[in-house]
Amino acid sequence: MNQPTQQETHMVYRQIKKRRSWVSLILTLIAMVMTIMAAYGMYHEPLFSSNFLNQEVNYHQFQQFTQQLRSQTFVDLSDFEQSLTRLLWVINTFFILCIVNVILAILTLVFNRTLLKVLNFLVSLGIFFIPVGLLLIIRDIATQLSDALAPLQSLVGTIETTSLLAESNAVHNAIIFTGIATFLYFISLFFRNRKVKNIYSISGSKQRKTQQILAK
Repeated sequence: MNQPTQQETHMVYRQIKKRRSWVSLILTLIAMVMTIMAAYGMYHEPLFSSNFLNQEVNYHQFQQFTQQLRSQTFVDLSDFEQSLTRLLWVINTFFILCIVNVILAILTLVFNRTLLKVLNFLVSLGIFFIPVGLLLIIRDIATQLSDALAPLQSLVGTIETTSLLAESNAVHNAIIFTGIATFLYFISLFFRNRKVKNIYSISGSKQRKTQQILAK
């Protein structure tokens, strides 16, 4: 008498892994480099030029520039000095945010978490608006300086605002670089990690493996 045939058994289980989005990592890396280039230019290159004092002023010469204005006795520039103090505070904030941005970018490259991307995008957005505000502040300071020197214009003639104080290419480059970095950080938000789902199917002595990639 024949024994009943044993029914084949099937065992299926899933193993889910996360696959990194290399597009997001590359965009983050490029954006981080752009931010570093903007910060480097703002730190080493001239921030603005002043024909009034016949010099170009970078970050290291900022304090010396303020002291030179204080030493002159032609006109009262106390309000102008307050504007320069505000300008220095804005520049220092820019460097601090750039450091935070780079740290968050490095953490994103290591861990690739969506929360880090969102935080870095918000920080980069603030970094972008600082050079734009810096541009407006420099032009406003130049206007204040022109008004303060109005009594001297009868002696030396008309003084153009841009000849007193004008932003340099470093500020323009910072706006461009940080704008590109902010855009890249924003685009990277759409490239998220993917889940790889491995399905193993065992039937007798044979094993079949299928793989599906799911969005996170």
